[in-house]
Amino acid sequence: MLHNEQEKYYFWLAMTPNVGTKTLAKILENYPDPEELFFEAEQGKTLNLGLGEKTTPKITQILHKRADRVRFDEQLAYINKKEIEVLTFIGDDYPPMLREIYSPPPFLFVKGYAECLMEDCFAIVGTRHATRRGMENTNNIAKELSENGLVIVSGMASGIDTAAHMGALSGNGKTIAVLGCGVDVVYPRENERLYEEILENGAIVSDYLPGTPADPRRFPPRNRIITGLSHGVLVAEGSLKSGASITANFALEQNRDVFALPADISLEQGKLPNHLISEGAQIVLGAETILDAYNINERNFSEETDEELLPQLDFLQQALYNLLKQGDMTLEQLTDAAERPVPELMEALTMLEILGVVEKMPGNIFRIIR
Repeated sequence: MLHNEQEKYYFWLAMTPNVGTKTLAKILENYPDPEELFFEAEQGKTLNLGLGEKTTPKITQILHKRADRVRFDEQLAYINKKEIEVLTFIGDDYPPMLREIYSPPPFLFVKGYAECLMEDCFAIVGTRHATRRGMENTNNIAKELSENGLVIVSGMASGIDTAAHMGALSGNGKTIAVLGCGVDVVYPRENERLYEEILENGAIVSDYLPGTPADPRRFPPRNRIITGLSHGVLVAEGSLKSGASITANFALEQNRDVFALPADISLEQGKLPNHLISEGAQIVLGAETILDAYNINERNFSEETDEELLPQLDFLQQALYNLLKQGDMTLEQLTDAAERPVPELMEALTMLEILGVVEKMPGNIFRIIR
């Protein structure tokens, strides 16, 4: 979200054609306040961009043309109308893991639950031409990882990506889809329903402008975001020359953990994970391999856990806890079941969130998380 004028005009500058990461950094050395740059460009003044004799006039001309306050406000209004959030590199809500990588995107467009980008994420990628067994294994692993609190990141492509997202959703967890198009563009079209489910239980992310169509050339660059958001990546299936191979290389460059599912050596889809294993990737025999690598204990909803927890809760908090043990519920459903005023329920639910017992999800849906 653009919280202040500095972020707003940083976003304007970062969106400028021919202004890449390095050029952006150089301009900001001379104009630490992008609003000042916008004002000078709007007035048609000579700009001291510090880009050299050849580049400065070219970028100056572009900035003069783009310093149109009315047009820029219309762009922001369009983004808001589409319910798209903008996270900028200089903002506090920019994902900290992504901030660490080489040449991080200066901004991200997000639809859905943007806060999950700040949580512990794990990527799962693989081929579009997945085997049935590969899909099943991916789905099961993603489900168990999501049940244990990891946010699953993938690219919403057919095959392994789809299995990863669906597994996370079936585990009542969150998932993030990083697209090679605008966040308001559903690609592939057959994943329209999955797209909507992700919006309700996670986030759709892209560094391409809203409305940007899908293009094969845009997929490799987006893979650096998939790994950049994540502590590690699991390569489920893929050929040696594939998008998953590019993703694995990004992970290694970004010092992320690389995991791989061993496969039948006769399968084309097994060549990449088997190669990665031969090069030192961690062999995954199930979700527990990844959970153990990050010292995550599998969740235990035993009666003993309840007995330790319940003495901390007052009567209404206990009642809500017991209701949510039956399954996720909306605020409206909780109100009907508890027969208490909404302000009282919200106060109790807020305390349960503070205690780390309950989590609020998009759509005013609440669920138990311990």
